Amino acid sequence: MYPNPAGSYVYIHVDQFDPKLELYNLVGMKITDLKNNEINPLPRLPEGQYVVKIITTETSFFQKLIIQGSY
Repeated sequence: MYPNPAGSYVYIHVDQFDPKLELYNLVGMKITDLKNNEINPLPRLPEGQYVVKIITTETSFFQKLIIQGSY
């Protein structure tokens, strides 16, 4: 996942067929779904820390994403 910290987009690559990617705020509210192997435009979000949940057929895990200087 890069860039991190991110601005107006983030690129995510997971070596797994068709993973599900979700963006959450730190309160646990789902903000949006993201795409694998694509440049994902981020909605206009306040600067801060967010969490990307990565769900594969074998496991699920979380990755921290910092957003700063978007738009």
